[in-house]
Amino acid sequence: MRSLVPEPPGVTIRKLEPGDEPSLVRCVVRCYADGYPHRAFYDADEIRRLLSRELLHSAVAVDGAGEVVAHLGVMLEHRGSRTADMVLGIVDSRFRGHALSVRVGALLAREFQRLGLIGLYLYATTAHAISQKLILESKSIETGVLLGYLPEATSSMQRPTDPPGWRIPSILLYLPLAESPARTAHVPRRYREIAREIYARTGLERQLVESGDDLPDAPTRLRLVLDAARNLARVVIERAGRDLVSEVGNGLRDVGSSAAHIVHIDLRLSDPSTPASVEMFRELGFFFGGILPELGDGDVIRLQFTRERPHDRGAIAVVTEVSEGLLDFVLADQEATLALSHRASRRTSEWWGRV
Repeated sequence: MRSLVPEPPGVTIRKLEPGDEPSLVRCVVRCYADGYPHRAFYDADEIRRLLSRELLHSAVAVDGAGEVVAHLGVMLEHRGSRTADMVLGIVDSRFRGHALSVRVGALLAREFQRLGLIGLYLYATTAHAISQKLILESKSIETGVLLGYLPEATSSMQRPTDPPGWRIPSILLYLPLAESPARTAHVPRRYREIAREIYARTGLERQLVESGDDLPDAPTRLRLVLDAARNLARVVIERAGRDLVSEVGNGLRDVGSSAAHIVHIDLRLSDPSTPASVEMFRELGFFFGGILPELGDGDVIRLQFTRERPHDRGAIAVVTEVSEGLLDFVLADQEATLALSHRASRRTSEWWGRV
């Protein structure tokens, strides 16, 4: 077991509590200036709302004056979610070297058990190798690559060689916390092998099945989340129908997301019509992003669309052969869908023109 250096005098490790919100904002500003992409952490009222709705669960280190000097948290999609995003791992530079991140993480791990979480999603920047190595030490497993996930405003991660407007890709990872149920996954044939490799690494029991089901006559039901700070729109398909493509376009237009630089579409792998849905969106320029196990009521395949391509493949830092292979797959699929959407240029331009 790793031996910990002494805790700095006067520092207490505890859960984030009501009243800590302004202090947490000040800590974020000290660590990131204005560069942290999750803008909720710059708004004390929004943090308070997330705490009251039991969507944010955090552990912090506070100094003798009650100021937050370290933080690590998880964000649930809704109350009762069995998986969550890991968010905002920070340590004030004045308190580094005391293993506060380890101590805060140990407290948060006990919270995972109380919440009944079975897995976490993590996003590691490819601007440098450090964060990837730290995350991989936690036994997280790479499941995808999201291009342009970190906006150009993330100044603390920008490098002098990056061109203006360069958005940083992130490695998508999954950390299993508890056993998951066996499931059937309707994975498109073109993504079958990459999905098989991902599931083998996670150790999840999944039966990948052939399915050629058409989209049902039932109307599409979707949920759309606009992340203005990332200039990213995420479309969650709760039920796909024959009006799927038009309804996604209508949804994007209605929320004013026509300028969104990145669009993600989450499709349920429990749905036999998902392979047909994937093919429709590929004709519009969407390509493979990754697999998110146990998101909602089962696994999800995430498609992505971005208005840019990596300016320099060598500038994307990846530290494992697995990440390298995933990045190569994503970039190749992006090229393939560009060619496909060009062949269907009239339909593609009409759809994006309406959005």
